[in-house]
Amino acid sequence: MHPIPDPAFGGRNDGIARIRISADDTARDTARAAVALPDGRLVLGGMTQAAERIRFQFARLKADGSPDATFGQEGNGAFVLDVEDISAMTHMLVPDEHTLLFAGTTLESTGVIGKVDDRGVLDGTFGEGGLRFVDASLFIDAGTLYTPMRLVPLRSKKTLVVGFAFSSLSACAALLRLTETGELDTPFGNDGIACLAPQRDNQRLALGTGAIEAADGSLYLTGAAYHEGGSGFDMFVARLNADGRPDATFGNEGSGFAFVDFDSGGELHDIAHDIAIDDGDRIVIAGSVAAPSNSNDFDMGIARLLPDGNLDPSFAEDGRLQFSVTSDGRSAEAAQDIALIEGNRLLIGGWSKERQQIATLLMLDERGRLDPRFGTGGVFQQAATSAPDEDVIAVVPHNLLLAGDHIYLFGSIPVGDPLPDSSRPWAFAATRYVLPLFDDGFDEVPSQTPAQP
Repeated sequence: MHPIPDPAFGGRNDGIARIRISADDTARDTARAAVALPDGRLVLGGMTQAAERIRFQFARLKADGSPDATFGQEGNGAFVLDVEDISAMTHMLVPDEHTLLFAGTTLESTGVIGKVDDRGVLDGTFGEGGLRFVDASLFIDAGTLYTPMRLVPLRSKKTLVVGFAFSSLSACAALLRLTETGELDTPFGNDGIACLAPQRDNQRLALGTGAIEAADGSLYLTGAAYHEGGSGFDMFVARLNADGRPDATFGNEGSGFAFVDFDSGGELHDIAHDIAIDDGDRIVIAGSVAAPSNSNDFDMGIARLLPDGNLDPSFAEDGRLQFSVTSDGRSAEAAQDIALIEGNRLLIGGWSKERQQIATLLMLDERGRLDPRFGTGGVFQQAATSAPDEDVIAVVPHNLLLAGDHIYLFGSIPVGDPLPDSSRPWAFAATRYVLPLFDDGFDEVPSQTPAQP
């Protein structure tokens, strides 16, 4: 079950698709989000940075990893969106074959949600001229910072934006539900928004990082929060009714929140980054947890909860798995993405960082054990190198995309000759692997010989 490189992807016999977008030789292009279309095409979204200015940009690749010339205005499969004061892209969603929704942050500590078509033109029917800027004060009085983290598609064709808002005194998991035209959907929460955090010692501190819609229309939210009985941030799951109100029947404190601590009430900080619901309506969250041996050491943390919000004792150790690829106590690791595999197995995407950030995947069976048939003992890591001329992608935090039996990892890669100052231009990059899941509903994939150097 070892992921098999697809050397034909990208056309250079190394399995990496590269797409250089900016015309500025000094620019660094970084893909921060990716979506696979049903016909095998891949859409990448991110930023280009040159001369201390950041702009949003997008690219579409054909199924073989080559640029899709029908995308964008220049016939190169890409376009740059000129929006002022951009800081970063955080997420992207493709509602249909010809439309892109994206979320990001600005230099003014506000959030921006936008909609463009595949010609690279802002959709004037969305927000104001294709953009909606969101200030933290929408959620919190005297708010100072708002960051949208995830765009969650809903069956109603509306979009739930999940993030967090800060003021000098509090923070909350900040939600807004948008219509197809970018308007606040007022039946949701408080006139289209919700600012959620449990109470602890007259403080409200929570971060929202992900959410998912259940089959009955309810919503499950995850992230990290302070709460009664805990000293540091703990992972949480909150269940909301479809209208955005917390469901007090969920969890163990009558507030709709269920908390998952990995240090049993200690002062260490844990945060969940993604959430999924399996075939048994069990809730899976994955994130990073502080290791007790070193305050600078973070491990991957995965937990599974029962539908009522209690930890599932049949998963790993009392419902929780804390895992580190390295054992030196000096690395930072995080689980960022969850993909469900037939048979309630879990493909966990994340990264491990010693000298640099390396894409790291885990495969867990239904009981939360590493599947030894995957990678090496259940773990697969992208090749590690510190040399900029090596053919290795510099991955971003959310770097895993599973589409059928293909795994995509994405980020950026150096291209071209060194510049006079010894720096290198960087391009969008994606690599593809085949995931041969034998006897589990997937066709067996013939063995392939990896590309030779």
